[in-house]
Amino acid sequence: MISAAYVGQRHALTDANLLQEFIAQPLLAAQVLGAIHWEALKLWRKGMRVRTRPLPPGEAVSVVGHHAAPGPS
Repeated sequence: MISAAYVGQRHALTDANLLQEFIAQPLLAAQVLGAIHWEALKLWRKGMRVRTRPLPPGEAVSVVGHHAAPGPS
């Protein structure tokens, strides 16, 4: 079983508070981006290759409508 918790203080979402948090952690976005690319590099080195997305089918394969879900018989 995994348990997680987060404890913090609530602050008003103002421009000043956002700027203060950005200044407090200026490289957080760069760190996250770097970590994602680091994991991708490790996967690439293990032999994983990028696969292109297949083209969508020429004709619709599902019907979209507002039908009621079938109930028990």
